[in-house]
Amino acid sequence: CQVIRSVWSEGEVIYLTEAMTSQNRGRLIQYKVSFIVPGNQMYLPVLGIDLREHFRKLRGVKKTEMSLTPTAQLVVLWTLLKESIQGMNSAQMAKRLNCTRVAAARAYDELACFDWAIVEKSRGNQKTLVIEPKGHSLWQLVNEHLQNPVRKVRWVLNKHDTLPAVVAGESALAKYTLMSEPRYPVYAIAANEWKGIKKTLQLEELAYPEPGCFALQTWRYSPDLLAEDYCVDRLSLFLSLRQESDPRIRIASDELLEQIPW
Repeated sequence: CQVIRSVWSEGEVIYLTEAMTSQNRGRLIQYKVSFIVPGNQMYLPVLGIDLREHFRKLRGVKKTEMSLTPTAQLVVLWTLLKESIQGMNSAQMAKRLNCTRVAAARAYDELACFDWAIVEKSRGNQKTLVIEPKGHSLWQLVNEHLQNPVRKVRWVLNKHDTLPAVVAGESALAKYTLMSEPRYPVYAIAANEWKGIKKTLQLEELAYPEPGCFALQTWRYSPDLLAEDYCVDRLSLFLSLRQESDPRIRIASDELLEQIPW
């Protein structure tokens, strides 16, 4: 580029390439050399454009087979249920999801593997996620990539009246729909909270259900983040129940989606 600049004075010289390693990209930025990787990266300091990235698709993974990680799933559910994340950088998202900035940034990168999402990087090395589809259109695109949030279900006997958990499973379904209450109440907590709560409340874990016990789901992410009136959110509840074979539960689960104001 320097050689071309020495003999060319008609305009800016821009390096165009189909792919670029992070090391080469860093060197070009260091020496303020303009470059474009079509559909992926652009650095044009002469125009005041610092850096824009559209991360390439994950290699060796078909999008139809890819399941989102818990943090990336939370980002999608947050924009569907809570607020639009347009213009929200990864640091701001990290505060909302009570996770590290690194985890939020990685979730942004993960979502940018899809055609409907783009990660933009601005000055200060902050990442902003742009999701083009909204509401039900986004749900239809991402639905098959969302995981069941429930990691494990335990039968628990509680010796106290209090439990730092939210209503989940068929108990939550009974609150949102006309389904009857299950025989044993169902609650949910984050998986990483189980050991601490079990020790603090002296919970007794049972091999099989018995009178006075309840089912405790441990989730891949904190159900509190999206909970509504101490009840797990409708979309996460739908995901936790969509493999159920009981036709009554399947019909009630579909009703959950109809209740959401897309």
